[in-house]
Amino acid sequence: MAAGIWVFRAQCQSCGRGVGAKLDVTRIPKPLDVPLWDYKLEREGRKKKPTAKTRSRQAFYRSKEWKRQRDRVLARDGFICHLVVGPDGEICGAENATQAHHVRYSDPIEDTPDSDLISVCEDCHDAHHEKVMRA
Repeated sequence: MAAGIWVFRAQCQSCGRGVGAKLDVTRIPKPLDVPLWDYKLEREGRKKKPTAKTRSRQAFYRSKEWKRQRDRVLARDGFICHLVVGPDGEICGAENATQAHHVRYSDPIEDTPDSDLISVCEDCHDAHHEKVMRA
């Protein structure tokens, strides 16, 4: 495929690296006029406008406080993915966890204790959120 026709569905808020699957923009039925993460909702006819709470969370995920908290959680868990993947409570166990996942959300999100976060690998995190979005 020619250069420049791939876009990422999402982008890491901390490093700017593409996260998740890539889309071939030549197959998108109309111009993207919504943020990439809302494209699926737009296609299904459910437009989602960011709320003040969503904007606040997005700002927090770009903050130094979040990056420090995420790094603490990753170090605590030894960079091992702790997402439960099996019916018997078995965890993924991959040794390449780079993301922190909220087991429980606090309101406001800035008050989330480290104990409510687990380290996860990118593949498990993407799969978990895809599964949650489909539910």
